Amino acid sequence: MLLQAPEGVHSHVRYGASPRGGQAVLWSAKARALCAGRLHVSPDDVAAVCRPALRHRLILSYEGQAAGVDLDLLVSAALDAVR
Repeated sequence: MLLQAPEGVHSHVRYGASPRGGQAVLWSAKARALCAGRLHVSPDDVAAVCRPALRHRLILSYEGQAAGVDLDLLVSAALDAVR
């Protein structure tokens, strides 16, 4: 199954997160679940850690910078597209 990024992501992001960004989400979600006393990661854990783990890893394009795009909103839009 091939997922398409939301339109705002294509037009406003120049460089996306590296594989280390995915690892940061994975390990942070695992830590959050463990702190909550669970041995499994829920979608809520992933959603809670995605914005802090990815916002500084995305580089906006010139159009995104000029439009004043909020990176948290872009990450949220990408999460909503996956759900």
